[in-house]
Parts: sequence; C-alpha cells; structure tokens
Amino acid sequence: MIGEPGPAPPIRPEIAPEIAVVVSDVDGTLLTSNHTLSTAVRETVRAVVGQGRRFLLASARAPRGIVFLYRELGIPVEPVVALNGALVVDADGRPLLRAVMPGDAALAVLAMASTYGLTPNALVDGRWMVTSRDAWVREEERAVGYAATEVDDLRPMAGDGLEKILLMGSVDRIERWEAHLASRADLHGRIRATRSNPCYVEVTEHGVSKCSAVLFLLNHLGIAPSAMMAIGDGMNDRELLQAAGFGVAMGHAPPEVRAAAAAITGSNNEDGVAIAIRTWLLGKDIENTKGGL
Repeated sequence: MIGEPGPAPPIRPEIAPEIAVVVSDVDGTLLTSNHTLSTAVRETVRAVVGQGRRFLLASARAPRGIVFLYRELGIPVEPVVALNGALVVDADGRPLLRAVMPGDAALAVLAMASTYGLTPNALVDGRWMVTSRDAWVREEERAVGYAATEVDDLRPMAGDGLEKILLMGSVDRIERWEAHLASRADLHGRIRATRSNPCYVEVTEHGVSKCSAVLFLLNHLGIAPSAMMAIGDGMNDRELLQAAGFGVAMGHAPPEVRAAAAAITGSNNEDGVAIAIRTWLLGKDIENTKGGL
C-alpha cells in the first residue's frame, strides 16, 4: 500500500562504519508495487555487497518466493528468513530454524477464516496449498512467481501442524476476524497473528516473529544486531526496526512503523531501499539514485 512519503531522512554519515549487514523486507520494501526490482535498487544492492557487507532478505513469503531475488539482484544467495519468521533456511535451502503451530490451533484458525469469509493459505514443508484459486490467490501467485497447489481440504494437513496460515480478505473482514481471535482464550499464547499488509494476516506459532528469526540468523552468522540496518514497511517489520542498530521505515509505512524506526526513506515506488543504502552506507547523493552509480 502506497501513501504519502514521510519526512526527509536526517543525514547520519556516522552510521556507515557500524553496519555489517542490511536486512530488507521484500513486498512493499525491496520490490515496487508491481512486484519488480528497479534498476536503482539492483545497482545499489550490488554496490553495498561489493563493499563487503551482507544483504539478507526477511519476508512473509516462502523460501521459493525469496531466493530467486538474489539471482535477479546479481548477488550471492544468502540464508533467508521466510514465512514471517517460522522458517529460516541456509543458502542451500536447508532448515536452520523451523516453528510449527499446534494442529488443533491451526484447525481453529481455518474454522474462523471460514466464518469470516477469508481466503486461507496453508504453508508447510515447502508446500503452499489453497482450496480455491480466487482473485486473492491469483494476485499472490503473480507476486511470488509460482503457483499454489489446489487441494480439496486444508484440514488434513493442518491437523499435523502448519508453519504458517496466510489469511486474505477485505479490511473489515480481517478486523472482525481479529476481534474474534482476541476473545478466544483457548488460542492465547499458542499462535501469533500479524498483519503484513492491511488485507493479509500471517498466523504462526506463538513465539514466531520476523525479528526473532532475524536475530537467530544474525547470531548464527556471528553478526551483532547493532551492526544491522533493517528496512521495512509493515506492522510485521516494526519489532525488527526497533531491534536493529539502525532501523529504516519506508515512506509509505503506517505511523506505528515509522515511529519504530531511526529514520524514514522514500516509498518502494521511489527507490526507498536505494535511497537508504546510498544515504547511510554508500555516501552517494540521493539525487543520483535513479541515474545509476
């Protein structure tokens, strides 16, 4: 979702020597609203990696919808944080961290989705399953670049536990679903529901978050959180921006996300990732962002 850009970011040249890794969200951050990489973002990411810094992706997407972006960026494949933090895989796709919600809780989430007319997506063991390929699913397929598997019923696999359930629907239906969830004492402390955009709710096991998964990965790589620049736009990025040594919110991010960040850059349609990296890490003139390096 694109809104008005935030205020111009303060220039903080002292940030550059402290940052060893850039961690970026994908949808609404790295990619434009058309789910593409701009030339400025490609060139800027390659430049920062060329300096010896690492560039990691953390997304609500499954690994298959993330890894190909490294090839499009023209940089080495890195470990990825996927499924809103429920799965972390290494550069060869081997799981480093995996969290599965209880089967009975997953079944309850699916039942609630049916009650409120939301489109459910089940994700586990690298599989993305749906019961119908409606407009919501078709748009997600377009965004991630591959097709979901259509099945008759999600409940048989949900009973064994899922890594993530993605619920899609209108804002009013999502809000009614969230209100119902708040009243379900049986699910408190067992699942976590976070919006990645106004019409998507990411449901995972209770202790899962993008932030906790990124911190796990940084520890695995021997990088301190204080040496991380994190860039994001969604409510599911807010904790990560707070935990980072330098958190940057996209210009179109909700007010709560902007408030969690140390600085604000342009929107995803204004090369916000490129602007942030050039401003604080490369020392390039912001006005040159769209003209290449």
